[in-house]
Amino acid sequence: MLCFLLQDLSKKLEPLHLEVTDVQDKAHELEKVSCISSSTVISNKSENVKHKWQALVSSLENKKETLGNIKKHWEDFTTLKDYVEKSLLEMEDALPEVNIEKSSLLELDNQLRTVKVIHCFRRCL
Repeated sequence: MLCFLLQDLSKKLEPLHLEVTDVQDKAHELEKVSCISSSTVISNKSENVKHKWQALVSSLENKKETLGNIKKHWEDFTTLKDYVEKSLLEMEDALPEVNIEKSSLLELDNQLRTVKVIHCFRRCL
């Protein structure tokens, strides 16, 4: 989603790039015909616009690259997650079924006593 938004923003910036270039061209033309003080102001403003534009484009490109890396890591993670889930399901199917008998502590204690009595009885014989 975010990657799509950045691509959309990139497309919208293309016409702006043409406008920035056009403004810079017009500024250079004005510099040629204006007095020195006006020429300096125009040049400074033109350079300021150029630097801001370059910073914006650079920032956008860095964000696109970062999002591309995040997307790749997400795809790798999803692939591994799916593999682990599949493996767990296969292991679950391969495990033998175990029947669990629930007994209270009292019942277990009684069974232990019974075993001890039987064991003692056998030793005595």
